[in-house]
Amino acid sequence: MTDQTLTTGRSLSEFTAQLASASPAPGGGGAAALAGALAASLGAMAANVTAANPRYTDRTGALSAMAAACDAQRTALLALIEADAAGFLPLQRAYAIPKTDLERAARLADAARTACQAPLDMLAHCAQIVMLLDAARDIISPLLRSDVGCAAALCRAAAEAAAYLDGAIDGKTVGFGGSATLDALGVYDKLAAHNTVIWHWKQEANAARKAAMQTQVYLSSANGLAESGEIVNIDGTGNRVSATLFGHEKVYFVIGRNKLAPTYEEALWRARNIAAPKNAQRLGRKTPCAVHGDRCYDCKSTERICRGLVVLWEAVANMEMEVVLIDQDLGY
Repeated sequence: MTDQTLTTGRSLSEFTAQLASASPAPGGGGAAALAGALAASLGAMAANVTAANPRYTDRTGALSAMAAACDAQRTALLALIEADAAGFLPLQRAYAIPKTDLERAARLADAARTACQAPLDMLAHCAQIVMLLDAARDIISPLLRSDVGCAAALCRAAAEAAAYLDGAIDGKTVGFGGSATLDALGVYDKLAAHNTVIWHWKQEANAARKAAMQTQVYLSSANGLAESGEIVNIDGTGNRVSATLFGHEKVYFVIGRNKLAPTYEEALWRARNIAAPKNAQRLGRKTPCAVHGDRCYDCKSTERICRGLVVLWEAVANMEMEVVLIDQDLGY
């Protein structure tokens, strides 16, 4: 299979490499637009494959119209990948304006409105795709209904991501703990459009770690979540786990379904024997767990990342906490 051009001048592999890089754009919006475009592509494919089957000649017109409509949505959403990145860059420049500049607030507001336009357009296109897919169920071959189901799931994910990024936390100072889950969701870039966001993965590490401790809102994931309610986190530097215990108005724990375990003991086992080795590998540590990737060896290596354990039995006093559980495998 060849690597087809995704947007002007970029292949899929180039786009995903840029998405994984330290560059602020493309980010979550671009990923959401791509998910919506894939949903539209699956809808068009289901219509075209059905139309090619002689058994369905009685509905050729409807299938052709369906394919054309889906393809138009695909094209529009691919264009929004570029529009989203272009819309974010003026906002990034506006944040660099000195706080003493009297025009800073107005320019930030204008840039934020510009940055929000592409995600809003994505929502509109995804809503159109959902209606097309709903209509497709009645005219496509039954053998292709799973493809349309996959398309609907992609479109839902894209729409929800765009809506959340555009309207979740607003006008706050927001700190991030190190989290592959949050990185995969692309939350940083979108929240930065209308909040002051601090993350040591995106900024100078030591200063960002300290500054994130004093934000109004803090976002983290977890290494294990027990069905009995305990949240388990293991840390090496300590900033992430300490920030979930004190100092904010609210802490959000954003957790994928793969972190769930039936009991506290199993959640703790997962944190030590699944999450920690994978994170050690991600960080390039020379520890037994990183080399073998199978379990915790309780090593004494100077590169060990398992140095502190925090278990939350319930929300700490005087600070609101919320678990955002996502029906998707995310992070480690």
